[in-house]
Amino acid sequence: MSQANRANQLLDRRVNEWLGNQRNSRYLFGWRELWLLKQQEPYLLWGANRRQKEQLLTRSRQRLYGGLGILSALVIGITGFLGWLNYTPHGQIQQVRWELANLVPRAEDSKAADAAVAFAIDGDWQQVFRIVDKHVTNPSTKSQFLSGVAEVIPKLDDPPVQAKDLLNQVLKLTEKIDDPDSKTRALSAIAGVYGQLQETAKAKDLLHEAFTLAEQGNSSDILKEIAVAYARLGDWRQALKVLRNCREDDKVLALTRVLTAWAEQRNPRLREVGNGE
Repeated sequence: MSQANRANQLLDRRVNEWLGNQRNSRYLFGWRELWLLKQQEPYLLWGANRRQKEQLLTRSRQRLYGGLGILSALVIGITGFLGWLNYTPHGQIQQVRWELANLVPRAEDSKAADAAVAFAIDGDWQQVFRIVDKHVTNPSTKSQFLSGVAEVIPKLDDPPVQAKDLLNQVLKLTEKIDDPDSKTRALSAIAGVYGQLQETAKAKDLLHEAFTLAEQGNSSDILKEIAVAYARLGDWRQALKVLRNCREDDKVLALTRVLTAWAEQRNPRLREVGNGE
C-alpha cells in the first residue's frame, strides 16, 4: 500500500472515530501521524467530510504545538535553573547547603553539631532541628549545642512569637536527652532564655525540673548554674535554697554571680561594664 493510500485511510478512519465519540481529544492525531499526513497532503482526498477533517487536523496540530510549547518552557526553565545554580553566588551556596546536608548523616557528632550551627546562622531552622534530633547522639554534645542555640535565639531579628516557637522546639529536643547531667545543663540554660523572653513562669518550671534532676545526681557544678539562673529571674529565695547543696568552691563562684546579678538588676548600666562596653 502506498503512503498516499495509507494517509487517506488514516484520515477517513480517524475522522469517523472522532465524530462518533463526540470529538474526544483521545482521537486526535499524534505527531507521527501528522507528519505522514503533512508529507502526503497533495494526495489527500477530502470528500464530503472536508470541513470535519480540517477541524480534526487543526485541533491535532494545536495540541501538538501546545505540548511543544510546554516542553520548550520546561527546557528554558531547566537551563535557567542550571545557569543560576552554577554561575551565581546564590546558586553556588545552594549547592553548599545540599552537599553539607547530604554529608551530615555520616559525620561524627561534633562535626554534625558544627553543621547545625552553620544552618542556624543561615536561618534554616528545620535543618538545624533535623540534624540535632537524628545525627547528634552524644548527650553532652547535644546538650552543649542546644544550650548555645537557646542563648542565641533572643539575639535574632525574629519577632518574639517566632523566637518562642524556636525555643519551644529546642526544649522538645532537650526533653529527649537521656543523660540526667546533660539534660539538666540544657534545661538550666533554656530556662534563662525563657526568662529573657518574659516567660518567667515557664522559666521557673524548667529550673524546678533541672533542680530535681541535679539533686538526684548530686551535681554541685550544675546546681551552681541553676542558682544563678534563679537569681537572674529575681527569685533570691530559691537561689539560696539551691546553693545550700553546692560544694564550697562552687558556692563561692555562685554567690559571686548571684550578688552581681542583684547589683545589675538595681543598676542595669553595670551590665554594660560587665560586657566591656
